[in-house]
Amino acid sequence: MRRRVSAREVLTALEDESLDHNSRLGTAVRALPHGPESTEDDAAADAARRTVDELLARLDWARAQEYGRDSPAHRMLVTAVATLGRPGYPCAVEDLLPYARTGRQLAESDLDLIERYASPEEQLEAAVALTVRYEPVLLSLRRIAQAEESGRRFDPRGAPE
Repeated sequence: MRRRVSAREVLTALEDESLDHNSRLGTAVRALPHGPESTEDDAAADAARRTVDELLARLDWARAQEYGRDSPAHRMLVTAVATLGRPGYPCAVEDLLPYARTGRQLAESDLDLIERYASPEEQLEAAVALTVRYEPVLLSLRRIAQAEESGRRFDPRGAPE
């Protein structure tokens, strides 16, 4: 298991004027919990790593590729893809692309919100707080949207009036 970023490291990064704003924000967000990481090193995990690497390359997300396997989010994604792949659920690059593209749009919205704060310190605090507090919003909206789409596609009564 990889070492997590400590609160002290986040505070040090905030005060380190030699770091650019992107590095400070990244240090803060990497300090957040990222969910369980798999300890399994099997064929599904190997396939998931290849799929994630191919996905990032296809999206031309150079920074994600550069930090790649050192990133907690990357490791969490590999674990999630492997978890999908073990029982045979769809998790090829083509299956993941719509989620990644939506993720890019969400990231733009996140950073638009963060930029509303005047100082770098406020932006850093907002990056952490909004990441944590918006994740339940995203999950809830996805589930509500799924119910709406399912009703549209499969409800024999048709669309509500």
